[in-house]
Amino acid sequence: MTRVKICGVTTPRDAVLCDTTGADLIGVVLTGSPREISPEQARSVREAVPQARLVGVMRDGEATRLARRAHVAGLDVIQLHDCADPDRWRAVAAAADRPVLPAVTADDADRAIAAVSAAVDLPLEGLLLDLAKGRAATAVDRDRLWAAARRAVAAGVPVFLAGSLGVRDVAPALARVRPYGLDVCRGTERAPGEKSPDLVSRFLAAVRSPEVNRAW
Repeated sequence: MTRVKICGVTTPRDAVLCDTTGADLIGVVLTGSPREISPEQARSVREAVPQARLVGVMRDGEATRLARRAHVAGLDVIQLHDCADPDRWRAVAAAADRPVLPAVTADDADRAIAAVSAAVDLPLEGLLLDLAKGRAATAVDRDRLWAAARRAVAAGVPVFLAGSLGVRDVAPALARVRPYGLDVCRGTERAPGEKSPDLVSRFLAAVRSPEVNRAW
């Protein structure tokens, strides 16, 4: 069954909403973003859903610093944003004693796919493919991203497909890419950092739909 990671959770209340509705992983952002929270705030999310797998999005900093933040937050997985360097994956995973989830754009996808395929002894949660931040994405950008995700799937890499997904994207994403998981953030929000119960429920229902799953 396709995994669902709901990212950009900022409050214990929204964490409980996502967990009880059926999310497989809950993501908190610990780096620059309108949805950024502190490791201490992430700890309150962790305590609200102790049974959930909590993923923390991080970017810059020494491996030991990221490890300290991961311990404070109570993370299960460290998502390394915009990082296709397997040496850094290894350093962070070793320092934090946690698996990492590298996240890259289509530009770095082939390099990251090759590195994940070769990293048989490295604790990886998979590979997350996302659109570039800071500019409006086009249909061409999305096509490139989905094509990269298909290459990852063909290589046997557990790929989480992200990229401003919404409810209407679920069926075509599953049919065209067949990813290990989907990563959704703004597609489940009513405002940045504030989840919509209706959108969370509709997104998860679309992923779990028998009709959608029979189609692929």
